[in-house]
Amino acid sequence: MQAANLVQFETPTQAWYSLWDLFVFLGVAVGVVVISYLVYNVIRYRSKTDYVPSYETKENPHDLRFVLMSSTLSIIVLIIIGVATMNAAAVTFNPPQSNNVVHINVEGHQFYWQFIYPDGHSETNNLVVPAGYEVILNVTSGDVFHSFGISMLAIKIDAIPGRANTVWFVAPQPNVYVDAIRCYELCGVGHALMVANLTVMTPNAYQQWYNSNGGG
Repeated sequence: MQAANLVQFETPTQAWYSLWDLFVFLGVAVGVVVISYLVYNVIRYRSKTDYVPSYETKENPHDLRFVLMSSTLSIIVLIIIGVATMNAAAVTFNPPQSNNVVHINVEGHQFYWQFIYPDGHSETNNLVVPAGYEVILNVTSGDVFHSFGISMLAIKIDAIPGRANTVWFVAPQPNVYVDAIRCYELCGVGHALMVANLTVMTPNAYQQWYNSNGGG
């Protein structure tokens, strides 16, 4: 393995957390505008002792402006959310073209995960990867529908029999992340127990581990 280079591109984890931040910001902004407008109307049109109700219908020129303004702002917000969501999806499903990648095949079974490395070595319920590298996973299923996910990295992909779906991430700091990998598709009575560890090693330690299992 070559020395890992510094990540210069957006990772799926960064993309989805950025999208989450955008949703929170827009949600708060819209909430502030709506509540402010509500308070304004409560104060302006509050009950008054000398108020005499009028039953005449009057045209308000401000109504059309308000509708146009609110519709325009809603469209702008939806466009921003749509573009940001498509960008996050594009980052997730299009792995970078780099020399410093690790390709691993993932197979879901009732009720365990099997990770198969390029040399043919396989691990059950323990995904071993080098820190700082781009890890590209080709995910499929050996029986029923599953859904492979690592919530701490904000990645998830369906595991479908007869089909390989690709997802990738950059491995975090060296550590053993217990039960970090889970199945997110109800797949039978043992679904809740379909978990696996994410073991992240330093590049040198990973190389030694890989060589000891027949890799090169």
